[in-house]
Amino acid sequence: MEISNRRGLTTGGSSGIGLALAQAKETPMMQSSRAGAELGFVREPAIAVADAICSGFEENAFEVIPGGEARTQMIALNRNDPAALDRRFAGMKAVLEEAVRDHSAL
Repeated sequence: MEISNRRGLTTGGSSGIGLALAQAKETPMMQSSRAGAELGFVREPAIAVADAICSGFEENAFEVIPGGEARTQMIALNRNDPAALDRRFAGMKAVLEEAVRDHSAL
């Protein structure tokens, strides 16, 4: 889950927050994926994501990026040098394909 730097609700208001992505990774849908922490994917229960969002509201945080330092660094790299992140994942393509070979979101 990430609360982006876009301020303003989807209704266009300027007093809310812009939500880029709120996603719990530790869900039944994700059980078939073997892409885990060793590949840079942290799975968090929905309650942890909700807690992070609430804490962000309470702290008037500009951003909330659960998932630890590795996730925060990945978000920063994507902002600052998206091609570098693309190269990183391209170098992991075979391993990622194997990890999600049997994954289904249905």
